[in-house]
Amino acid sequence: EPVTGVVPQEFIATITGGVNIVVDNVPLQVGSTIFLTRVDLSADRAVIWSDADRFSEFGGFELDENTPFQVYLEGNIIARQGLSDIRASHAFFDLSNRRGLALNAEVRSYLPQLDGALRVRAAELRQLSESSYHAKNAWFTTSQFGHPKWRVEASDVFVQERQNANFSSWNPFAAEEDPSTVWVSS
Repeated sequence: EPVTGVVPQEFIATITGGVNIVVDNVPLQVGSTIFLTRVDLSADRAVIWSDADRFSEFGGFELDENTPFQVYLEGNIIARQGLSDIRASHAFFDLSNRRGLALNAEVRSYLPQLDGALRVRAAELRQLSESSYHAKNAWFTTSQFGHPKWRVEASDVFVQERQNANFSSWNPFAAEEDPSTVWVSS
């Protein structure tokens, strides 16, 4: 329902009993290429904030890149975009600014260069920008087993896309001489 007394006027919706929020045509930059992708958010409960004038009478929103759209989610959260999905217990996403916070989170992201998935599990996962993440009290692995045989743990793990990453010769245990070339650091 629209909230009065604020400028600009906001629309706030509280949804319980399960929710699926789909946002189409979200720009996603991979290297120097921009793709239009879909963001799919599912949870048990949600609170949504946006501009009141963007809400249609048919129950949807007409959004563009300048429209504020924020979502708080609770319970059995699954967030999907492109080749990645995030599962968490609690989360807040600011889709217009490409920022978010997920608690008790696990990310699985398919990396074509590795022909496999990278898993990151964290007590707190913060999306800092479109392609930059900070995980606290986290571990990461390429193993898909529930309890992996190997994993790298750290109090802080930063994951950031690098345009010139050469995964065919990537060795996570090799000494790095240039820290700017590291695509995952802890």
